[in-house]
Amino acid sequence: MNMRLTVVCLAAIASAGCAAGRGGGAGDLAPQYVDPSTAVRGISGIGFESQDIKEMTDRMVRDLLRMPAFGNATSAPRVIIDDTRFLNESNQVVNLNLLLDRLRIELMRASEGKIQFVSRQNVDLVERERLLKSNGTVDARSSDHKSSVAGAEFQLVGKITSQTSTSNGSGVKSNYYQFSFEMLDLRTSVSVWGNLYEVKKAGADDRIYRQ
Repeated sequence: MNMRLTVVCLAAIASAGCAAGRGGGAGDLAPQYVDPSTAVRGISGIGFESQDIKEMTDRMVRDLLRMPAFGNATSAPRVIIDDTRFLNESNQVVNLNLLLDRLRIELMRASEGKIQFVSRQNVDLVERERLLKSNGTVDARSSDHKSSVAGAEFQLVGKITSQTSTSNGSGVKSNYYQFSFEMLDLRTSVSVWGNLYEVKKAGADDRIYRQ
């Protein structure tokens, strides 16, 4: 093999290696910041997305603050918003904390102290701190370790359900998602507020949803 042919062969091998390294597809797309309120170009999916979660929680904040019991109460109501009473019966894998954490924090910001949020899932931290204060392990600046843990007047409960249909001819799918929310009065078991939020999408689905 002459020198010129050897150089050509080595160049071809190097070029093929670089192409393999780049992947020739999605690997060519450099990582970039994307607005959570918009869809990602080039990725299609018929499940609910970040923009759906953002829009829905924004609507819920507005809806709840219109209620006199939450927007104009003389004393701040105490509310529990967590995943203990929220069911996902849809066909999509869902990280419920994405939805509920955003709702709770946006309500905190928008209500400006008109609503208090009880973190029932972290009661063990409160009890441990009180124990340390009561036995003198840490300094107790007041008698706060003797007071009761905050109770709640309301808890948000909810459910996600879905229905899928597929065209026999084209294979195009349609997903309908329904989010139902109710605010339950923990003193009377009466539902004082409720609303439905719907998302429906159709298309050739090529996205896999993971938590």
